[in-house]
Amino acid sequence: MATSPSPSPPPAAGASPVVLSPEAAAAAVAVIAAAAATRVDGAAAAAAAAAGTPPPPSPLLTSAEKSALRSLAGTRERAKLLVDVRMAGTTPSAAFMTVLTQSLGAHELVKVRTGVSKKAAAKALGQGLAAAVGGQVVQVMGHTVLLWRAKGKERGRGIDLAKLVAGRTR
Repeated sequence: MATSPSPSPPPAAGASPVVLSPEAAAAAVAVIAAAAATRVDGAAAAAAAAAGTPPPPSPLLTSAEKSALRSLAGTRERAKLLVDVRMAGTTPSAAFMTVLTQSLGAHELVKVRTGVSKKAAAKALGQGLAAAVGGQVVQVMGHTVLLWRAKGKERGRGIDLAKLVAGRTR
């Protein structure tokens, strides 16, 4: 028995839905990585950019660390302390990448609202953004991506993941 797909909700007033094909999403990821390769803070990132390689990624996150970061993001959001960066359109501009890089350097945990309407496209875009800035995707919620990047020793203290995870397991 064939079922018809459920209708999509109507777009918000004045908004037009953006649908990316897998090929377009892959192209967007490539554009993001190329545009942001020289915009990452830190000596290692600058050396990598000079050598023409992508910036070094943050260490891979365990599921416990991701859970702790999601909890911290919720706490920060309720306290109006979570940085919320909005991206116009489906391809990030150089100015957007600069703001994202600076926000991650200062706060480590940033919520990015993308201009895509499908979660799969937001996930691909989030992975591209994370690769471009040397960070990790913590969570994808609809068109919103939560990104984390370790501050690094040259930038001072940051989020202590071990302490954060240990505090949640008591």
